[in-house]
Amino acid sequence: MAEKTMTTADINKAISRRSRESRVIRIGGLSGQDAVAVGIDKDLELQVIGEAGDFFCALNDLAVITLEGSAGNYAGDNMTGGGLIINGNAGKGAGANLRQGIIVIKGKAGNALGIGNRSGTIIVQNDAGNDTGLLQCDGNIIVCGNVKKRLGHLMTGGAIFLGGTAESLGENVKVLSLNDVDKKRLKIYFEHYGIDRDPGTFKKIMARDANALSVLAPGMNKRSEKDSMSKIKIPPAVLYSPASMDFDFGHGADAMAVNIGKGRVKEFLSLPVPLIMDTPFDGIVHAGIKEQFARLSAKVGIPYIRGTGVYTAGESVEADKGAKLISCWTPGREGMSVEILRASSGVIVDICSGIDTALGAAYYTLESKGENDANPSRSKWLVPHRHLDMESIKDLKTHLLLIREITGYRIPVIIRMEGGHLYQDLKLALKVGADSVILRESGVFRKIDEGKESAYPVLGMFPVIQKVKRELGLKDDITIGIEMNCRGSDLAKSIALGADYMVLPTHNLIGCRECVNCNSGKICEGISHIVTGSNTGHGKITLDAIEKRIEILENDLKTVLVSQSLSSVRKLSPRLLYASDYDTAAMTGIKLAGYGKKLPMWSH
Repeated sequence: MAEKTMTTADINKAISRRSRESRVIRIGGLSGQDAVAVGIDKDLELQVIGEAGDFFCALNDLAVITLEGSAGNYAGDNMTGGGLIINGNAGKGAGANLRQGIIVIKGKAGNALGIGNRSGTIIVQNDAGNDTGLLQCDGNIIVCGNVKKRLGHLMTGGAIFLGGTAESLGENVKVLSLNDVDKKRLKIYFEHYGIDRDPGTFKKIMARDANALSVLAPGMNKRSEKDSMSKIKIPPAVLYSPASMDFDFGHGADAMAVNIGKGRVKEFLSLPVPLIMDTPFDGIVHAGIKEQFARLSAKVGIPYIRGTGVYTAGESVEADKGAKLISCWTPGREGMSVEILRASSGVIVDICSGIDTALGAAYYTLESKGENDANPSRSKWLVPHRHLDMESIKDLKTHLLLIREITGYRIPVIIRMEGGHLYQDLKLALKVGADSVILRESGVFRKIDEGKESAYPVLGMFPVIQKVKRELGLKDDITIGIEMNCRGSDLAKSIALGADYMVLPTHNLIGCRECVNCNSGKICEGISHIVTGSNTGHGKITLDAIEKRIEILENDLKTVLVSQSLSSVRKLSPRLLYASDYDTAAMTGIKLAGYGKKLPMWSH
């Protein structure tokens, strides 16, 4: 029996231990612990007594779990099978990204019930909150009571069955009467789970247009940014350092290596070269791209980031050859699986949010672009907004706890955010205990609608990084990565200014080299060429060419180290750098060429 003082890790270890002895397990005394009974991939019957915290039964695959009490937020998140019965209430986001299986809530459900439902079934005996069925693409949600605002907002598939009333409907839905098949299905569910309701009183809500929500539409634009930071541009001046060329670069173990999570996790992530490749999002292109990048990772020794979709057999083969996979999960916006998390060498929790929000992932809603209002089917575009499930430091801590429980505290957890409220967000991210933080150059991902992107100055990130590290007393305990388009000299300068490693975004690896400014659509043509070997259109690129670019970056970095008589990237520092103009020196606090020292504002 679990006691009140037991931690999440203690309870999950007890479940794992007892699952080797019996298929039927009973755990009592739960008192609000988060991330309990997560990632179970065994055929078990588990009864839990007490009040559960957030992410109860997340990523369940086979088990049938009954909770005698209420659950916190995101109960049954990302389930891929099995069942969850909650004999009480559930918080927001119950059944988020449900792929298979069934969730039955005998009490009430909070906001965002079944958000992103893929193919599962959710039954709520009483009422549900706002945004029920938001972004549902398949499966069924059955609410016997009333719901609040925006029912079925932007759903593209599946059905929602409502026994009561809705305060308002979302965009792109229609209301239908139940047919005989629907009534029979609901009757079977109600009889099986002891729900006394007449299916004939229910209404059926479905998507009006299954194609309304196109994935990553080329015309995607950001919210208009009123923040004055949107007008700040990166100075055109360059940083440079004197060259001596009197030292042969060493190839020792620490010559180029950076370790992420060393001393904090069982298996830290080692970067022989301080680079990580960020590959395309899962699902945009042919699955072969994953195996291709895994092969490239094994060959050049650089980890690759990818979405949390299906882990392919080809990637598994390349992992045995040395490929290092870093899985990337955007909470609330995309699903993840136990399989790929356990195959990863690191996990990124992606909370990139743009310039005028604090801590939060982005989700997308449809908004009129304005110039094409006469044709509504063409005037709707995806617009990022703050997501529902990342509103405080507690939410972020809970997400990290879920990842650590699933992976057994084995691999480092990295938080990725965008340059916006940088000081505040970075301080929060480091406080929650991440092993590393990646700061993304504003607009790296959403550089599609020119003129709409935010432009937080990259050089301005580094003083903020150093200030936060000093305030928290972290020094070198936490590694910081910068994601930006870069050359070899940029890599050396960024490390000297305070970054530990660089992330090469897709634009940096697979861009259109014939028409530099055409970001829209051309990247996917380049990716298509990698997979199919086609030779049409712009963006012609091969994996050999990507390997060559990485080799150039590595050699450029080595050249800088040799020129400075340094044997390790760890020895790069601002002392070696000079700014060629006043603005750069003022922003970064490094010496101004000709002046020979820091500007007066940095000397006290």
